[in-house]
Amino acid sequence: MKIQPQQMVEALKKVNFTVKFGGRVWFDSTGGAVAQYEVVNWQQDSDGSIQFKAVGYYDASLPTDQHFVLNTENIIWAGGQLEKPRSVCSESCPPGTRKATQKGRPVCCYDCIPCADGEISNDTGISVLVTVLFYSKKDTPIVKANNSELSFLLLFSLTQ
Repeated sequence: MKIQPQQMVEALKKVNFTVKFGGRVWFDSTGGAVAQYEVVNWQQDSDGSIQFKAVGYYDASLPTDQHFVLNTENIIWAGGQLEKPRSVCSESCPPGTRKATQKGRPVCCYDCIPCADGEISNDTGISVLVTVLFYSKKDTPIVKANNSELSFLLLFSLTQ
């Protein structure tokens, strides 16, 4: 007997059961499995063994604003730290300065040097304004001709 694709999907829509350990198996209206994941944190005990502690979940069957939940207070970071680690390189540059890379160091390491006269500092918000203008005119020929995706990418990177 040959099963037609539509029969397979219809049959899957009716599948709904709970497994021995409490997990639920079911399929959505298209016959696809519903994404449900547990977010775990690898935590090392005092004896050196690794424990997997649940710190959140992703459940596509819930309303959109409840899909992803992460309990950051339950996370133990590398080195047994309770607070999330800070960058090992440089902090963000203050307004009126720009990033200058440090030779031989990772790209996240830079010095903050004063902007030259006539340069736009990151406190003016010009990049954001241009982005809004580009977006509002995204369907015009001039924006389309200027590779709008690349332009948006560049503008967003300038706001960082």
